[in-house]
Amino acid sequence: MKQFYLITDANGKPLEWADKYKNELGFDAPSDIRSVLKTQKQNWFSTQTKQGVPYLIRSGPFVDDNHKIFYLALGRSLAESNSIVDRFSFRYFLILPLMILSSSVLGWYMARRALIPVDDVARTAQRITGANLTAQIPSRGADDELDRLIHSFNRMIER
Repeated sequence: MKQFYLITDANGKPLEWADKYKNELGFDAPSDIRSVLKTQKQNWFSTQTKQGVPYLIRSGPFVDDNHKIFYLALGRSLAESNSIVDRFSFRYFLILPLMILSSSVLGWYMARRALIPVDDVARTAQRITGANLTAQIPSRGADDELDRLIHSFNRMIER
């Protein structure tokens, strides 16, 4: 991570800084520094450099061993994080509709194949009429629920 910091005294006079902080963002206003130090709380904010690079800055009071208060601001570029989110979002919204479509087609195909034996039994049962009560539905030999239903139906017809 590249250094991006600013240290000032309690009045806002810069004591130490990263060149990148000074050149790209400029120093924080002394009045802003004094107001942050007055609240004694950490302050988070986002800003952009002159080139438009986004940064997240955390600033607040820093007390040294002699109980002297300083203002410390640390920054981190958000450019890489934003780039990752943008790439993920693009891929997600491109791939998600394709996944939904392919899942729907595959589900329809699998359901259609699974219902073929049921459709065969239904067509055979429709061919059985009052004049043709001796016709039976042939067993599929799968020994599953559908074969048990076929067996029950054939026994009913035999009566």
